Amino acid sequence: TLSSFVLGLLVAFRTNTSNERYVLARNNWGDILNVSRDLVQTAFLWSKDEEDARDFARWVPAFSLALMCHLRDPRSHDLREELRAAAGPADTATGLGRGLTEEEITEIVERPAGMNAPHFVLHRLRAKLEAMGFEFEDRRRILMEFNITRLINDLGSCENIFATPIPLGYTKHTARFLYLWLLLLPAALSGALGFGMVFAQQLLAFGLLGVEDIGIQIEEPFAVLPLKRICTKISLEAQAVRANAASLGTAASAGLLLSVHYDEPGVAEAAVGGSSEWVRELAASIAGGGSSRLPK
Repeated sequence: TLSSFVLGLLVAFRTNTSNERYVLARNNWGDILNVSRDLVQTAFLWSKDEEDARDFARWVPAFSLALMCHLRDPRSHDLREELRAAAGPADTATGLGRGLTEEEITEIVERPAGMNAPHFVLHRLRAKLEAMGFEFEDRRRILMEFNITRLINDLGSCENIFATPIPLGYTKHTARFLYLWLLLLPAALSGALGFGMVFAQQLLAFGLLGVEDIGIQIEEPFAVLPLKRICTKISLEAQAVRANAASLGTAASAGLLLSVHYDEPGVAEAAVGGSSEWVRELAASIAGGGSSRLPK
């Protein structure tokens, strides 16, 4: 009937919209995981001073945990405790593998008003990168700045999903129409199915209400995605690199201080997926405090 067609469109659109939000959130957190790994690795491989790299790497896991707390109900996570967990497993979070100090954690918790925790951590990461002593036009600095910019983009995308839920009126209207359709369904089926319409109604209700429930669950993706598991993986891997930097190899220990030449064929292009002209444009943008169009 015509009502069945309209109901199908409403339920399908509702579920597809929720799924799009879920997939976008999942992709954002996948990018955060990849960029965090890259930042920790490049910090140790490119920094002139191993301790500067280790200091930078301590702050990287703090971003994902601060973002998780930012996107979830404040009552479900304690920011200070989560930042302590950014050090990695407690039994190995000592010596070279230790995480942020209590003073640094307090600095994040008591950040300036108007700045959320993940934004503050990214600000500190840029300050730590500056302290690593790269020349402004150093290719390594440009690429690490680009990765931090990717984290800022992921932060903004997650905040956009979090701050713009599916309109409540649409959700309520779909649910009311679905319940009304199921309530009147026996009147349409009784003539053709007799007592069999009871089982037909239950089967249809199970399918349609199940699809509606799935849409409601994934509508708020940060409540159902395994964010804690992703953050734990970032913290564990960062701790492993900090604690075993000597055996893994660093720029300081191996003496591999790369010189920068933008005319080296394909080096900068392969790293950022753009052209050497784009790299120069990004460098000028960072210097001027402006924005640059990032390559897809």
